[in-house]
Amino acid sequence: MTNTLAKVGRSFVLGNKKAVVATCNITSYTSGGEVVNAAPLGFSGVDSVVITGNEKNATYLVAAEISAAAGAYASATTFQIAAIDLDGTNDDATATDDVGMVRLLILGS
Repeated sequence: MTNTLAKVGRSFVLGNKKAVVATCNITSYTSGGEVVNAAPLGFSGVDSVVITGNEKNATYLVAAEISAAAGAYASATTFQIAAIDLDGTNDDATATDDVGMVRLLILGS
């Protein structure tokens, strides 16, 4: 797992939730989903993750994973980004792939 999460611009408040625009640069993908820790951005709980863009959109489809049973993220402060190869196989990205920069809007507390 090699990813770098960085805040872009200012944090802001939506109702009773904190919102942060961030980038996550995934330089070496973890097969099965890249775990991203939002705690360094000041979150004690993650309620929603919206992917607003990705650098290699012609190569990878990226999505924030949730559990099928509860619809929850990986944990209170972590979430997983899944990357799918758009090479015709539609397989999970290969371990160590450079998926590139992913831009996120993270909401929580």
